[in-house]
Amino acid sequence: MESRKVIGFGKNSLAITLPKSWSTKHSVQKGDTVEVDEDNHTLTIAPQHTSAPKKAKSITITIDKKNPEKVKSQIFTAYLQNYSTIRIVSKSVITDARAIITEILSLSGMEILEQTAKKIIAKDLMDINEVSIKKIVRRIDIITRSMIEDTLTCLSLEGENKESEQKELVTNIHTRDTDVNRLHFLAYRVVRGAMQNPAYQTKIQMSPVDLQDHRSLTIRIERIADQAKRIANDLLNILLVGKPKRILGELFQVIQQRYLDAMKSYYNTNKEIALEIEVTTKKLLIELDNGFETYIDQYLKGETKEIKPKSFIIESRIVESMKIMTRETRNIARIVLGTDTEQKL
Repeated sequence: MESRKVIGFGKNSLAITLPKSWSTKHSVQKGDTVEVDEDNHTLTIAPQHTSAPKKAKSITITIDKKNPEKVKSQIFTAYLQNYSTIRIVSKSVITDARAIITEILSLSGMEILEQTAKKIIAKDLMDINEVSIKKIVRRIDIITRSMIEDTLTCLSLEGENKESEQKELVTNIHTRDTDVNRLHFLAYRVVRGAMQNPAYQTKIQMSPVDLQDHRSLTIRIERIADQAKRIANDLLNILLVGKPKRILGELFQVIQQRYLDAMKSYYNTNKEIALEIEVTTKKLLIELDNGFETYIDQYLKGETKEIKPKSFIIESRIVESMKIMTRETRNIARIVLGTDTEQKL
């Protein structure tokens, strides 16, 4: 941190000089207007830009003799770091070009501009200033709601067409999970860009704390969507009948409603709803453990001969995923409880 001496200016004003390096970096010249934001003991000075930084950043990734997963990781990292141009180069022919292009196109805003045998150039064509973090949250929420609803359908299916219907639902859930992931990563980029520009924060009327809350919210929703997908997958490989199936179905409905309530508390900043979710979470976690015990009892009593020992592993995974959904819903409620809005509880 650099210190600056306060000097007198006129009869009643005080002034400080701006660092030359900062002025040059942000193209601030004599006569320009800067944004001044006061927050308790802190005074923030920012260039009067009402958009996120547009300085183009480019990166070159050399993929010779690299593991495909490492290449994928490097592309993903470059995207999150807001590189607008990503160059993939190799001294030899890129043999897995199709996989690389698929990975790039799975990232919001990225398009392929040029491709040769030894080079792939991708560019971000999305204007980050036109992307609303609040709209991203709503979109992720809508998709996640539909995933939870279809997972509940998988849990309640009966009849001879059960398996084929489950497989179709699981395929659709997977597709939507990919959409959630893409929006989740986009939210990270938007928040990162906004955090680097206080003036842009003023334009969108969001403080750094607000931005971090929205970022945290997208993380929680993405995790809930991921667990819904995992439960749907596991339901393809387990036999659930009788009391255990009924109990898990009822508990999953409770989890679904709690998620809807948590998002309602977020949209309306309703701390009363959020507090109810907070104080009832422990009870639901205990009920989920009891539901798993019911499944074990059914097997030990020989009520269902088709149940195999492997099913216990799958059942435990399903219950654990439901518990994660329960905890993450509580975390959404905690975000609401942590807001500065005063509300009588």
